[in-house]
Amino acid sequence: MSTTLKDAVTTWIDTLPGDARPIVEGGHFTIRKRLVPPRDPVLRSAPDRLFLVDLRPECSDAPGLPGEIARGPQASDSLDVSAVLDLPPGAELDAGSRPEILFAYQLDFAPSATELASFVQALDAGVEARSRGFSVGAALFLGDRVLPPFVRAELPAERFLPASYREEIARHGFSGSFRIYSESVCRNRGKERLDRHRTEILDPVRREEVYRRRGYTLFEEPAGSGIYFLAADARLDRGDSPAGGTVVALTKQAKTPTCGLILAGKLGRISRNGWTHLLSIYDEADDPRIAEKNADGMVIAACLGRDLGLAADFVTIRPGRVRHDRFRSAEIAAPGALASAAALEARARFPEAHLAEVEEGCEESCFPPRTRRTGP
Repeated sequence: MSTTLKDAVTTWIDTLPGDARPIVEGGHFTIRKRLVPPRDPVLRSAPDRLFLVDLRPECSDAPGLPGEIARGPQASDSLDVSAVLDLPPGAELDAGSRPEILFAYQLDFAPSATELASFVQALDAGVEARSRGFSVGAALFLGDRVLPPFVRAELPAERFLPASYREEIARHGFSGSFRIYSESVCRNRGKERLDRHRTEILDPVRREEVYRRRGYTLFEEPAGSGIYFLAADARLDRGDSPAGGTVVALTKQAKTPTCGLILAGKLGRISRNGWTHLLSIYDEADDPRIAEKNADGMVIAACLGRDLGLAADFVTIRPGRVRHDRFRSAEIAAPGALASAAALEARARFPEAHLAEVEEGCEESCFPPRTRRTGP
């Protein structure tokens, strides 16, 4: 529904039960990786910037480079080695003059103006909820998939938190109750959740039992493709998306998770951490499809997460208006309303062409390229 940011926050707080453990998050945020061109190989330090360099195979044991803070394999099964550099303020390093460096990449994590604004708006809402007597947490969803596994293992996620975010967290009093949820971890959690439930596809009796109790079903299309869909009664009345909104894509080819499944992994982690009520504030300038992705993630999380007891309010800022979507997991995963799981699947599969459109329209990353708002 359309509203204002102030009214959306007030509605969220006014409807929190007395025993709620609320958490706020603002704007997905990603680390951006850019190849340093050989024609200008100078690495120039800047706030919220690190460098990733690939070493030549014969130089993998070379002494540490200037500013080196981590070194390890480029992939878990690779013998090729990379290093992470943190150059001092104002420092430069000519990568072209270092024979051990094969390629160099710039890792930037300075936020856009709208990313930072969404984060501050979420923290403001958290402070207001805290003034009502609630113990409130704050969170950030971090896109870290451009980092090699050794970097994610050796460097804490907080190392990639922009200075402006650190200042706002401290200013709002959330230093002791702030959490980062990384895309790489949430992606794995989403895949694990799907793997636990895929047996429902193979057992017709099990499928009907799940549908009667929880109002959803899973299926693979085409068979053997690794492309999985979830159909849910909770989506039957959504006519603003393909196939009447009945179906949600969980994976693309070869079981690659969609953004919806990744966000379901995030929501599951939030719930397991003990938070009961989530307020998320996003700006469409950073992701034009964020409202749809959040809805998909919540439906998947509620259906595939038997322990989920989460209430989620998603506030999407658009030019000239604000959209406020409210989801309750207990209302999504509810007893089936149709005659059978087969009946729900039949509705989800009709017309057949829409399934391909749903899968093709889903992104593998939760972080699209940045866009610029052209309107007010």
